[in-house]
Amino acid sequence: MAHPDLRTDGARPLHDVTAADLMTRDPFTLRPDDTLLHAVKQLTRRGFSGAPVVDEAGLLVGVFSQHDGIKAVLDTLYHDNPPARVAAYMSRELCSVLPETHLVDVAAVFVNRRLRRLPVVDRRGSLLGQVSRHDLLAVALTAFEADPDQEAPSLYLSALDAPPPHAG
Repeated sequence: MAHPDLRTDGARPLHDVTAADLMTRDPFTLRPDDTLLHAVKQLTRRGFSGAPVVDEAGLLVGVFSQHDGIKAVLDTLYHDNPPARVAAYMSRELCSVLPETHLVDVAAVFVNRRLRRLPVVDRRGSLLGQVSRHDLLAVALTAFEADPDQEAPSLYLSALDAPPPHAG
């Protein structure tokens, strides 16, 4: 999805684009106390591979993915456990970025960590938005089509060597 507030006419180089420019604001979220049925149903109906999990204050506390949902199904079937809550299966090992994180650093996280989505948080850990691989590629494609002289190879190579900007 191209973001209308992002200039891609060549006047703004891609290395000036930040996570705030790329992110989807107010993404679909889950709560730790949501049922697994609710979480899996929402991911399936919306066509999402996962969603951030936030507490009552809007702080990012986890990510619930299709993978987590499959683990829950296996537990229910093989261990005869009753369906639990999202908190029991969500990933708590979080990787997020700040709004000012540059596109190259966001790309590096996607390449190095093989994530599908990156929550964008403020310094307190409040969820501001989410960047998907699709968001990043769509903006890069639009920029390269508008200005084919941009350094596509250096963007890719820089992303491979850059350390993850913010884990937490």
